[in-house]
Amino acid sequence: DALDRADAAEAEGEEMAARAARFEAEARSAQTQLHEVGAATGPPIDMAQVTDEETGLFNEAFFAVTLEKRVSAARRGLRPLSLALLEPVEDVQGDAARAVVDRDVAECILDTLRDSDIACRLAGPMLAVILEDTPENGAIWTLERLRRRISEELPGRTLWVGLSCYPAYGFDADQLITQ
Repeated sequence: DALDRADAAEAEGEEMAARAARFEAEARSAQTQLHEVGAATGPPIDMAQVTDEETGLFNEAFFAVTLEKRVSAARRGLRPLSLALLEPVEDVQGDAARAVVDRDVAECILDTLRDSDIACRLAGPMLAVILEDTPENGAIWTLERLRRRISEELPGRTLWVGLSCYPAYGFDADQLITQ
């Protein structure tokens, strides 16, 4: 009986994660259409409410809501989730490294991550990446690929990264952010 309930909970978690991924894919598609066409063909979508104008990434409000939901889905499905806070910097060889968050960095992030991963612009020079169904070692590999891509495509730049994983470092969104 317990195995049947666990299987049902896992199936429900996978279904919810798939619905969330479809929602995000639709939002990204709508955002792309807005940029390419200049106007949506369906009902008007105000992407300014969920995206950062400078980078085109999802904004901090979207991040706050999404992280809570992703942690809940990970808990229900007994799946790992990784949260990375990123600070892209340049001139690390000089005396004063400075944070640089722009569309070039955002494009490197979006081109490196899976479609199901979520990249957001937070306050100031910080970015966040939510990696669903990704344990700590997978997140480290992903973030290293991202760091390498940025250093290759944007000479003089690199990433400073903080990583926290569910359930190893915390059981809710606040704990993951704090860690």
